[in-house]
Amino acid sequence: MNVSDKTLVIICLIFAFLITFSGLASRTILLSSYMELEKQDVFEKLELVEHDIDTELLRIATLNQEWAVWDKTYEFMEDKNPSYSLSYLTDEILTEAGIDFVFYIDNSGDMVYGKVIDLGTGTEISVPDDLLRIIINNEVPLAKNVKYLTRGVIQSESGTRFITSCPILPNSGAGPLRGTLIIGKKLDEDYLRTFTDIPGLSIELKAREEIPPFGSEVFNGNRGEQIEVLNEKWIAGYIPLTGISGEPEVFMKVNYPRDLYTQGKKDLLFFIMVFFFTCLIIGVVSNFLIKNLFISRLIEIERFVTAVKEENNLSKRIAINGGDEFIRLSGGINSMLEKLERSHKELMHRESEKQALLDSLNEVLIFLDSDFQIIWANSRFFEYFGIKPEEVIGRSHKELWGNKNAQLAPFVGSVINNGDGKSGAFELNFEDRATWSVNISAVRGSDEKLLGVIESILDVTEVKKSEEKMLQAKLLAENANRAKSEFLSNMSHELRTPLNSVIGFSDLLLEKNFGSLSPKQEKFINNISTSGKHLLCLINDILDLSKVEAGKMEFRCIEFSVQTKIEEVRALLFPASGRKNISMALEIEEGISTIYTDEGKFVQILFNLLSNAIKFTPRDGHILVKAVKVGDMLQISIRDTGIGIPEEAHEIIFQPFMQLDSSNARSYEGTGLGLALVRQMVKLVGGKISVYSRPGEGSEFVYTIPLINSGVKGITDL
Repeated sequence: MNVSDKTLVIICLIFAFLITFSGLASRTILLSSYMELEKQDVFEKLELVEHDIDTELLRIATLNQEWAVWDKTYEFMEDKNPSYSLSYLTDEILTEAGIDFVFYIDNSGDMVYGKVIDLGTGTEISVPDDLLRIIINNEVPLAKNVKYLTRGVIQSESGTRFITSCPILPNSGAGPLRGTLIIGKKLDEDYLRTFTDIPGLSIELKAREEIPPFGSEVFNGNRGEQIEVLNEKWIAGYIPLTGISGEPEVFMKVNYPRDLYTQGKKDLLFFIMVFFFTCLIIGVVSNFLIKNLFISRLIEIERFVTAVKEENNLSKRIAINGGDEFIRLSGGINSMLEKLERSHKELMHRESEKQALLDSLNEVLIFLDSDFQIIWANSRFFEYFGIKPEEVIGRSHKELWGNKNAQLAPFVGSVINNGDGKSGAFELNFEDRATWSVNISAVRGSDEKLLGVIESILDVTEVKKSEEKMLQAKLLAENANRAKSEFLSNMSHELRTPLNSVIGFSDLLLEKNFGSLSPKQEKFINNISTSGKHLLCLINDILDLSKVEAGKMEFRCIEFSVQTKIEEVRALLFPASGRKNISMALEIEEGISTIYTDEGKFVQILFNLLSNAIKFTPRDGHILVKAVKVGDMLQISIRDTGIGIPEEAHEIIFQPFMQLDSSNARSYEGTGLGLALVRQMVKLVGGKISVYSRPGEGSEFVYTIPLINSGVKGITDL
């Protein structure tokens, strides 16, 4: 389909849409307006009917009230004199009053007098059983006070009736109450025919069960009437008639012809026909103008573009006369052709550069399409397979590889078929025992569609040999480290026995149990004892560290008080802190009581950290020990006002035998094992430790351990 035909179709669709939309919109708007007018007219008719009904009911209620406060009525209720009924309750009087029943009920609920007449004939008839049952059963409430007055309708088997109830009182209205006067009128066809003076109106009485399910708004009295569209010719409105109980008792269905709606449909049809012919004329004229002013020039441009494509000549240029957008379009086409010509030249140059780059790689690159056909390969392909890349273009993957690796072809197939983009490497061993690594990667376009796969082949023989050598070296290093740990552990045990003897005999000599010592002897023996104890601490630290590294550290969990143990460690280090006048504060969060872990390691961790804090804090400094609960973990921090630690050394200080000042003239004593042992101990009890410090701003060591330890955790090598 050419542009001219498409233009005609588009114009037809546009005007069809306009006609349809306008028709629907007009129908919605116009008919809605007519329907609103129609409903308004029906509402007015309903208001007239409802007003007449209310007027009639008010008239009967007023008549009831006049008779009920008449002295003769009051005397009749006292003496039951029949002359009252014979004189004032005759058929003629009731007919003239427009009521067809009257009942006099005393205060005890008994009927004193009752009469029913036929308003059509004006003669008395027997009281219908259903009406008599309503009166005898007091379904119409009796008057309880002088102000009581009720009116409404009642529904029974014999029909619907207006009914009013009023207390019988003397003319003064002061009482006492003598009974209740009930009068009313039957709502029959004769009464409904009184509304026929309204043109086209017809009325029916409907029981509650016969009306449509409009909803609760009809029954709760919030709305006086409800409109129902019956069909194309009739619309109906419902008027609820309230009963004695105040609820709708019966409904009047008022039927009314839909003259306004019929007229609206005629007007709508006329409007649609006029609009249709107008659109048809505009469409024909528009199609003629578009073809002559635009489409003919588009055809000329289309012919030029087709010629450029067929001749593959980007040097051609188009020329269109005029001064509108088509001139700018032709200029844009010419400019685009110039850019395409330059881009084509640049692309060819870059393609040659890319080919040279790919050919310079050590890897053999092969590109396969989704049908397992070889599309492209670089020049390294010749060195590996011994044939030129041009000779394998179009050949299948299986034909190229043969049976060199059974897993390679299924893997390539899974990448192409599933399109999951996974990649993998395969080793190909040939007769010369060389190892080649084959890596397969999915290739996707800009729209994420799978285009094929790239196979990259590389000789990794030397790499594999180097990996094997490195693995062997790693195993030798691990064995040497394990032997070192066992050696240190055994040597520490062997050194402690003679060292304990040296310390013990030195302490005995210092106690002077075997005679007095000269000052020089006492000084030398004291140096022996001090050096021996320092050496024993070093050996103990080495032994503990060796046990941890060798996985032989014992782990025993008990429950103990956190605050008690922290207080004991603080008291144990009080002499050292007191000599430098360092204050040590303790803050324990409320709610922390006991912990279940290894007591010795808990104490040793805290002791080592506090010892370091005292060692590196100058005189008159301050140390804060703080314990808080973080989830199911206990977090303890030791903050001091010491010399601080550079950020680059935060990790070094946790290495064995490592100190910030490692020179022979360093200012602080120590072996560099304390923090290394602390880190291992924290890991052993299932926790972690960190440090926050800057030079000159003090240090804060924070470690977190479980409040309830379930056993030994894995130990990570330093």
